[in-house]
Amino acid sequence: MNLALLNEEIEKIERSIKEPSEIIEIFRNHLDKILDIIINKETQQEIKFSSLKELCHYLIVMRVSLDGILNDSYHTKREIFYMNQNIFQKQENLNLVIKQFSHNLQIQRKQLHIISASKGLVCGSLILRKQDIELDLLQLTSQGKGLNITEFMDEWQPEIYGKWILVVEKETVYFHLINEMHQEFLQNTVLITGKGYPCYATKSFIKYLSIMNPYIPVYYFGDMDPHGYDILQQYAFGNQYSSHELNNIPWIQWLNSYIPQDQLKIKKKIKLNQREIQLLEQIINNPNIPEQWKRIMDNKEKYEIEDIQFQNLSESVLEIMQSQD
Repeated sequence: MNLALLNEEIEKIERSIKEPSEIIEIFRNHLDKILDIIINKETQQEIKFSSLKELCHYLIVMRVSLDGILNDSYHTKREIFYMNQNIFQKQENLNLVIKQFSHNLQIQRKQLHIISASKGLVCGSLILRKQDIELDLLQLTSQGKGLNITEFMDEWQPEIYGKWILVVEKETVYFHLINEMHQEFLQNTVLITGKGYPCYATKSFIKYLSIMNPYIPVYYFGDMDPHGYDILQQYAFGNQYSSHELNNIPWIQWLNSYIPQDQLKIKKKIKLNQREIQLLEQIINNPNIPEQWKRIMDNKEKYEIEDIQFQNLSESVLEIMQSQD
């Protein structure tokens, strides 16, 4: 890992941490800007409402967030939605407003006391400690399970006694790797899945683990299609609404890129459709994507991990990670 990059990321995180009083002052200034828009019809480049309905949505999120900060309590996105279901209509509408609100204030969502339900899973060669509690995740692994990743994982002190952190795109691949019970793989790997596109908590936890264990490499293993590439891109570089969250992992390595593509036995390959081609072009045009990744991604065919004819997936993945030591 590039230690200079790591130190830069740590400094950004430290600067981003704000006291509740600071956040409330930011709220006051932000509300003044909104009032200027309403009363004086002032235009703010970073704050735009196309309708009264959008403004109403925004103020609801602001009120719920302020309530959480003042009472030191947290509201889940699902809870906020059900409290205001008639107003937001769909969960996606609320999620977008929360993203915009957090982005406009440049404050991490967790500091706004708005959290998500657990989505990601973790298991493998990791011990988590908090006060007199100790969780050995390898025991969960032997039971074919995983620990739900919450937004409070940074309250635990992690100890990795393996050699790698492996992030897999899909839950099915995650459980496939567990169920093969390859001991050398499991005893040397912290295995994580975000179940598709990663949530805030999963990305933050991976980055926390990596910062606390800077000499442990982080790998991503996903489908060879534009959606798999986009998920990799989200882990590494995020999107327009997530830069202030400071949970991108720019040093993550793409495990697929270390596999000689011409040596793989693939059950089936499928041509990309037009929408997938458009997504692929957007990804390749991202200046943050390494040129080596772009060359591999620039393919008009796709296949899933399950389509690769590995004799034993765990053993094959283990050999690839060992080859990078």
